[in-house]
Amino acid sequence: MSIKHSASRYTDALRVHRERNARIKFKLLFILTCGAIGVMVWWLFWSGSFTVTNIQITGGSESIRQSSLFALNQWLDARPWFTPRRANSLLFNPTNASATIATAVPKLAAVSVRRVSFHDVTISIAERTPAGIWCKGNEQCFYFDASGMVYETVSETEGHVYLTVRDNRPRGLQVGNVITDGVWLKTITETATALKTLRGLAANRFVISVDIADEFEAITDSGTRIRFTTADPKHAIVGLATLLKSKPQLLTQQPPLQYFDLRIPNRIYYK
Repeated sequence: MSIKHSASRYTDALRVHRERNARIKFKLLFILTCGAIGVMVWWLFWSGSFTVTNIQITGGSESIRQSSLFALNQWLDARPWFTPRRANSLLFNPTNASATIATAVPKLAAVSVRRVSFHDVTISIAERTPAGIWCKGNEQCFYFDASGMVYETVSETEGHVYLTVRDNRPRGLQVGNVITDGVWLKTITETATALKTLRGLAANRFVISVDIADEFEAITDSGTRIRFTTADPKHAIVGLATLLKSKPQLLTQQPPLQYFDLRIPNRIYYK
């Protein structure tokens, strides 16, 4: 009986020893794993091995470059996780960075952000070219580009250089919007181009009526107003050209004519 009892005690002691060793090994493995993860996280985010430290920007004016750089730095310094985006260029998303800059700086027509190394980022930008000025009635005026994007506030006094549209309809418009009336924009730009073919009737200023949905006026350099509808202004201008060919004195008389009314198809009224 004493031999069996001793064997049982030995077996229990061996099992306890093995269990204790297993727990020690597990704790050591857990500590080593946590340590390795900690070192890896430190290496990735706090060692500086992948920190964005240098940003090069090309294109655009100095003020636009500074605005773009400021927008990117704000995005890099934001903390969507436990550390700023800047801390790890491996997680840097150029597409999101480009979109952030484009939203922050509406004057940009194109922006491309590229990671060239663990520490270096480049930005290439191109500014929008003004196609004209769009004004909200007697309120604020904005530059817009060929796509209809409104991207910068401006004084209407710039209108002697650019095509200027005074939109008297009650509607909201602000920087970053697109002129939703694509038909209006196309109609007015085409009308301005067609009027340039008529000597003495070139017009850079246009007014959209607040009362009648499809009517607008062109105002020539001499102050003569030319009234249109959106139906077919180019055809109306062809008729006006025919009239002026038969009566060229209409362009030279003083004082200049107050208006040409082309709103009724195949009819022209003037005063």
